[in-house]
Amino acid sequence: MKKLFVLLTFLLILNGCTTKTTKFKNKVENCKETYGYFTKSLDCLGFNFNNFYSEKNQEYEKQHDVLIAALADQVYTNKFNNAQVWDIYDEFLAGFGKSKNKANYLTNAIFRTK
Repeated sequence: MKKLFVLLTFLLILNGCTTKTTKFKNKVENCKETYGYFTKSLDCLGFNFNNFYSEKNQEYEKQHDVLIAALADQVYTNKFNNAQVWDIYDEFLAGFGKSKNKANYLTNAIFRTK
């Protein structure tokens, strides 16, 4: 009985984490569908990121804004096209979700985009 309780608790916690990540990915997809171009979706992406992650650390918000601005600059300078930058952002989100040290991950992601 005790093992069953532990298993159910673990599954509920796991489901809660997965649901939050899935909800955020859905918000990103909505931004992508609404605006199409990454450079036009910066406010939408920033707003949604802040809603999901700012309760943990307000520094994430600032770093995320710098990251998406750096990605937009790569599009403006023709280093990446729109499809490439959306793929890079999706990879960033996957890595961010898995990262144990999220602030450090964000810093490294910013430097990789420059």
